[in-house]
Amino acid sequence: MTLPSSRAARRVLLVAAAALGAACAARQPGAAARAGAAVPAQVSVNQVGYLPGFPKLATVRTTEAAALEWKLVDAAGQAVATGKAQPLGLDAASGDAVQLVDFSAVNAPGKGYMLAVGGGKSTPFAIGADLYAKLKYDALALFYHQRSGTPIVMPYAGDKGWVRAAGHLGDKKVPCAHEAGCKYWAAAELFITTGGAEYQEFLAASPLFKKVPTDVEAGHPTSMTWAEVASCGSISLAVVPSKLSAADRDAIRAEVKAAADRYVSAESAEGYRTPFSAKSYPWGSNSFVLNNLLVIALAGDFTGEPRYTDAVAVGMDYLLGRNPLDQSYLTGYGSNPLLHPHHRFFAFQINPAFPPPPPGIVSGGPNSGLQDPRVKQLGLPGCAPERCWVDEIEAWSVNELPNNCNAPLAWGGANLADPATRPAAK
Repeated sequence: MTLPSSRAARRVLLVAAAALGAACAARQPGAAARAGAAVPAQVSVNQVGYLPGFPKLATVRTTEAAALEWKLVDAAGQAVATGKAQPLGLDAASGDAVQLVDFSAVNAPGKGYMLAVGGGKSTPFAIGADLYAKLKYDALALFYHQRSGTPIVMPYAGDKGWVRAAGHLGDKKVPCAHEAGCKYWAAAELFITTGGAEYQEFLAASPLFKKVPTDVEAGHPTSMTWAEVASCGSISLAVVPSKLSAADRDAIRAEVKAAADRYVSAESAEGYRTPFSAKSYPWGSNSFVLNNLLVIALAGDFTGEPRYTDAVAVGMDYLLGRNPLDQSYLTGYGSNPLLHPHHRFFAFQINPAFPPPPPGIVSGGPNSGLQDPRVKQLGLPGCAPERCWVDEIEAWSVNELPNNCNAPLAWGGANLADPATRPAAK
């Protein structure tokens, strides 16, 4: 094998850099418009699809201020619905001028639907009641793959490519990041399990008792993070039958509803209908989105009000492609799925001897902090919050594989797959 000359190598690098630059420019809003060319609207949808009886929204990026006409076609190319989009103006989280398409009236099951708006087209998607049937199982399977100190074996691995030997055999103890939060949650679980008076006394004396705050991380509204888990204890007390008084249980459920109302309000104000609103996006922003969806889903369970479950479905759209990058943040789901999460074993991007990731893994998501060298090398600094992301294994600050994302993902998938949560299609 002959190595290329330095001149040839430079030419390859220049071509690659030009291609990367063109790709990056194409992903930024208004690039073609600045060059004087007509810009077709870009249509973002849930790439997996929509549930009958639930909201069906698409977000359209466009330079047009007037309401755009839209047409929904089926797999045969026949128009099944038409209408006009709702201009929303500039969306701060994405930096895009957007319009909203609402085709919620369409409920006929089918595959290959496509939305045409302003000269642009969406990726094909489905309408069906079973779209989330497998997601909860795929999401939970990650916790087997992530086991430490034990071999991963068939049939539980799901495929021979994901079988591996035990790892981290020297690990003895994993500390809790926030001991007081951890102790409150532990006391709640022990009280539920045993009914012990000592645990009830601990809970009653705690300032965290019956609280479900929405400000556990400054500037980033959410009720729980990987480091702040006290709300998990309150949620368990609100959900699981125990010796807790009905009055205390109802007080916690009222807290859940109040938190959910804040997240639903945020969702309705965002251009991509994200249940999260912040001037900057934190590390693991998708876990914030998913945790907020979990709280919204609980409010739906407690109140029976369909608007909460509707909001869960709308928020899931963001994770499955209705976002400024047209990116499904889940492996194995959507026409543009996550491929290269930061992981030491699912590392085929840098070493083909390792396997690709299994389905149902969610990326940490956009992160305004951009702490890793790779995202800085790619020129992402200065990005709008929802655009601070790239699908590369070395981009660990935006594309790590956090367990605390997959836990609420399993919850959200189960919530939407449960027939009891789905209203009858109109």
